Amino acid sequence: MTAESDADQQSDRRAPRSPLRDHAVYLWIALATVPLATLANYIAPSTVLLKGQPASVLIGVAGGVAAVLAWLPFRSTTRLPRLAQATLILIAVAWAIETAQTQLDDSLFNLSTFLLPLLVVLILLKPPSLADATRSGVIFAYLAIAVGGIAIVLDLLDLAPSAFIASRTGYGRIPLLTEITGIDTRWEGPYGNVNYAAPLGAFLIVFGLLLSRWNRVLIVGGGVLVLVLSQGRSALFAMVAGLLVVVLTSKRVRSLPHAGAIQWATVTGALLLGVGYVAILDPTLALRTDVWHDMWVLWQQSPLTGVGTSGFNEYIAQGNAAGLARHAHGHSVFIDIAARYGLLLLGLTLAVVVLAFTLAVQALRTGSAIGLAVLVVTVGSGLIETTFSWAYLGIPFTPFLLAVLLSACALGRPRMGSPLDDDAPQQA
Repeated sequence: MTAESDADQQSDRRAPRSPLRDHAVYLWIALATVPLATLANYIAPSTVLLKGQPASVLIGVAGGVAAVLAWLPFRSTTRLPRLAQATLILIAVAWAIETAQTQLDDSLFNLSTFLLPLLVVLILLKPPSLADATRSGVIFAYLAIAVGGIAIVLDLLDLAPSAFIASRTGYGRIPLLTEITGIDTRWEGPYGNVNYAAPLGAFLIVFGLLLSRWNRVLIVGGGVLVLVLSQGRSALFAMVAGLLVVVLTSKRVRSLPHAGAIQWATVTGALLLGVGYVAILDPTLALRTDVWHDMWVLWQQSPLTGVGTSGFNEYIAQGNAAGLARHAHGHSVFIDIAARYGLLLLGLTLAVVVLAFTLAVQALRTGSAIGLAVLVVTVGSGLIETTFSWAYLGIPFTPFLLAVLLSACALGRPRMGSPLDDDAPQQA
């Protein structure tokens, strides 16, 4: 090392620390934007504020601009593995294909859709550290819980639409909760649907358990509240699967004699219990099999590119004319994508999921289980419910992107000279 380079390094060490330079604040801003826009959409979904745009879209655009401004001074010291880069690039490609097909179908989308590809580009060019990725998840989690609490208060004060309408949410599934609170319906919160709220609750519980100190208590507590109020069974099963990942990859279990046999036996037993529950108690998966049959018929009309949202609208209109109540989505991320966008986007979606799981397993081998646990919850929730698409960085999709980031950053080159971060996930 030359004297000049040594002097430069000493100068860098003497330079005052700057949050914008030393931390991926752009990522914190981008993920914080999601729940804030969600709350705005809940309070005033169609009230135009500027240039024909509602508050939720303006918040999304402002969040993107703020993220770019915070990204400019950031000096990344993390290098993502090629597998992580490929996964992120395919996410952007999936967004592009879905957006193009939406345009060709003459369907609508709003400007906040561009936040997702923008964030992917920012991450690829200047990746965050694992601590920063975790902190962005913590910020997202707290804000997601906070907007839920705000929505309940506004609901009680009659200042916002009620999130307890049985015709939208269905009736409650926990008799004891009804007896104690008098609430006999499920709760969709500001998130738009009970099937968005419940997976969020499952994510908060699993993600929170792998944090430390008060973050664990508060985020898990918020997740329990959201999941209990929304009462989604598919999310409950996904949460159990995520908890199994947390437990079975823990140091205590891995240190047991015959740990591998114990892990495989537990996973096999859990799968058998799940299959048994479906076969005996719910063989139609709450009538989802009927919906999937209709999706199969729709998909056959246009296997490669799908029928689009216009095809779904026609399908619903035909049902209404015949006096049939039909669903506007496929009750599964993968089945909905197949029917709506066809094999091209379905294949790309499966490729992204496979790469994401490969990345998570590699991170697990380094001692980081948080990415795999969150990924299991997110994908598990999407198996029998349409929880997310590639169009928006919304409440349903953010945990998936976060899972990819947590695994990618765990495998990336760590930041040099960073202090121990209290928000960093505990090692498995």
